[in-house]
Amino acid sequence: VEGLKPGDIAAPGYMYGGKVDGVVYYVCQATKESVWELPSVDHLAAVMATKSRDPTATLKPGDLVAPGFVFGGYSQGIPFYVCKETGKSVWELPGSSPSSSRGS
Repeated sequence: VEGLKPGDIAAPGYMYGGKVDGVVYYVCQATKESVWELPSVDHLAAVMATKSRDPTATLKPGDLVAPGFVFGGYSQGIPFYVCKETGKSVWELPGSSPSSSRGS
């Protein structure tokens, strides 16, 4: 984060927002909501893949992001995914984080 100014791209789909009480936050470009942590590498890769096909495109609900999973949208700036087989939503794509059991 060293050298970034508010508004600079920090990761695909996220801008550096600044610091509050010394803690860094980011801004989701799709929702303009602030988040304390960047999403998983898998989500950032899906955003990059979408932008590589069309630099002006954004990841849309229903876009395939991993085998069997589609992008569900954002909740308070945090991405979630939907299992095509069960219809259940998850915060992390399988295998991307130990917290993948947190569903909605």
